[in-house]
Amino acid sequence: MLKVSSFDPSIEGHLVENCAVQNTRFFAEKNLYNLYYWRDGQKEVDIVIDLKNKVIPIEVKYRNEIENDDLKGLNAFMDKFNSP
Repeated sequence: MLKVSSFDPSIEGHLVENCAVQNTRFFAEKNLYNLYYWRDGQKEVDIVIDLKNKVIPIEVKYRNEIENDDLKGLNAFMDKFNSP
């Protein structure tokens, strides 16, 4: 078994994103929602939940500070699809 301190810091973000996707997938399947990701050129959203009457975009970050640039995919998605 690996100790948390033995994870390479460069993969921690990927592990957190994977965990978020798996948990969201469980929620979506339980409620019969569809789950997607979205990419448009260099912009992307990690998780998109289709609630039938609206979509919810989710961007997963594992950092102490989030910059405006980190939200460019989320903002582009919300502009394009008029999402809350």
